Amino acid sequence: MTEKQAMLRRQLLSKIHTHKRYKELKTSDAWETFLDCHFKICSSAKLSIKELYSCLDLLNGAINSVDEIDLKGREVIARDKKAISSAAQVNRIKELMKIIGWDELTLKKFIIKQLKIIADPFKMSVKNSSKLIYILEKIAKAKDKKA
Repeated sequence: MTEKQAMLRRQLLSKIHTHKRYKELKTSDAWETFLDCHFKICSSAKLSIKELYSCLDLLNGAINSVDEIDLKGREVIARDKKAISSAAQVNRIKELMKIIGWDELTLKKFIIKQLKIIADPFKMSVKNSSKLIYILEKIAKAKDKKA
């Protein structure tokens, strides 16, 4: 996420949290329900920029419902907050998969067996991604020595 995008996001969140309708919903403990109904999420901090605009439109009464959930935008937010693996980690995992000769299914089975978690290999936590890269590099070195 660029600096301009981050600043825009903060401004949109500020507009939402100072909106009259937001304050009414928050006072009546309906804000989380509002987010869950429209965005299937419990915190506005996890919304993408596109969804923040939609949320403002909902609060202003310009629209009645949200057409689609912006999963790619949310992924950008999660990566920026280091909640999921970075793009560099994802690229390294894919590179190591090719070197070892594994497909995505084999990698998923390996993650379940070795890391004892069920997760998308490209959307794991930064910590788990680092562990996986370390293990895959060891496997790649061992495979290289055998060849």
